[in-house]
Amino acid sequence: CDGQTDEDGATGCTVFYDDNDGDFFGIGLGQCLCTDPGLGFTKNGGDCNDYDSSVKPSAQELCDSKDNNCNGNTDEAGSQGCKIYYADLDGDKFGDDNNSACMCTSKKTANYIETPGDCNDGDKNIRPGVAEVCDEADNDCDNKVDEEGADGCQLFFIDADKDQYGPTASGKCLCKGNLLYVSNNAGDCDDNDNKITPAAQELC
Repeated sequence: CDGQTDEDGATGCTVFYDDNDGDFFGIGLGQCLCTDPGLGFTKNGGDCNDYDSSVKPSAQELCDSKDNNCNGNTDEAGSQGCKIYYADLDGDKFGDDNNSACMCTSKKTANYIETPGDCNDGDKNIRPGVAEVCDEADNDCDNKVDEEGADGCQLFFIDADKDQYGPTASGKCLCKGNLLYVSNNAGDCDDNDNKITPAAQELC
C-alpha cells in the first residue's frame, strides 16, 4: 500500500546486472527485479569490463595485459600464449627442468630463463657444457657420473689373469676401477697367463 507494485527489492525478486557488451555477464551490484528487463541485462554478475565482450569470468586468460577472466590477476601463469620458463636460481644461465612455469613475457621474472638442462640449480658450477670431474657428481648434467675421460681420471687396465698388470691397449681413463678394469699397471703381453708380467723373472 505504498502506491508502487513489484518495486525493486521485493521479496522473490531476481538480481539482474547491466550487460552493455552483450557477453552475458554484467557489472556492479545489480538490481533485484520481479520481471526480466530484457535486452541489456543478464542474471550473471562478475564482469570487470562491461564494454569489452572478450572480458568476462568465463573467458580464457590471455597474454595481453588485461584481466580477461576477471579474477583480479593479469597475465597469470598458464595464460594462453605463455612460454615455458625455467628457474635459474644459481645464475648459471641454465634452468631447472623440474621447476618451470608457463608465463607471459610481461610477467617473466629475472630468475626465470628459456634454457633448461640444469640438474643442480643450487650450484652454478654444475650445468650443461662444463667439464666432467671425478667428484661423484654429474657435473655436465648428462645423467652420467664420473664417466670415462673426466678431469682427474687415471688409467685402469683389464687384468684377466689377476697378475696386477693389464695389456697397455686395454687402458681407459677412469675415476675409479671397476669389476673389469682393475689394474693401474700396464705392459702385460699375455693377460691369460699370470706368470707372464713386466715384473716376472725372464726364464729360458
